Amino acid sequence: MLTKEAVWSIRRVTLGESKRTFRLKCVLSGDHPARNAECVLHMDHIVPWSKGGKTRDDNLRTLCAVCNVGRGNRFSD
Repeated sequence: MLTKEAVWSIRRVTLGESKRTFRLKCVLSGDHPARNAECVLHMDHIVPWSKGGKTRDDNLRTLCAVCNVGRGNRFSD
């Protein structure tokens, strides 16, 4: 079993790689911190983690907080 520190380390690496891939913007709204100082980006599981989605590049995307919180744990298109 992974320690809490190991999990956070994996999350930091994954977050960094995915944010570079998506160029620091919300893939739904297009909002990004460079244009909107109030924009906060979240990493989103396309297939929700609570429904068995994995924390892998092919299941992650960056969403602004507004889009991510509004989405809840529903599946995406």
